[in-house]
Amino acid sequence: VGAFPTGMRNLRKFNLDSFIKEKVNHGIPLIGICLGMQMLFENSTEFEFSEGLNLIKGNVKKIRNQKKIKLPHMGWNKLISKPNNTSSLDNIFQYFVHSYAVYNTEPEEVIYECNYDKEKLVVGVKRDNIVGLQFHPERSGDAGITLLAETIINLIRK
Repeated sequence: VGAFPTGMRNLRKFNLDSFIKEKVNHGIPLIGICLGMQMLFENSTEFEFSEGLNLIKGNVKKIRNQKKIKLPHMGWNKLISKPNNTSSLDNIFQYFVHSYAVYNTEPEEVIYECNYDKEKLVVGVKRDNIVGLQFHPERSGDAGITLLAETIINLIRK
């Protein structure tokens, strides 16, 4: 939990950005949850422009708020599985807390979306040995734990 610029500064301060990239390049699985997912991408405009880990193509921006929807997007929302998702779970609800979302992603890397006030948000991505989940499966009861376990198993099998 936190803000993108602070998260990235802390990763760089302790050289964890290089460590993460090295491990990912050697095939070690990586799961980013919430802010962890956002930091996988190229950059963010949260508070200030910040470079991300640049492991997945996309940009993190404030959720488009054309109709003055409530931010943060907080609470339960239904996941929409995309065709390239290997999960056996479908139409499950997960818990969200975020005001920023990922845009300009590669469609084939999107595994989950959700609708928030008629805007479709990317909330799950997968690229090779990397998975990002915008929601909190660890706070989403049995369905979240099952989803997280299945995600880990699928990453390890690869």
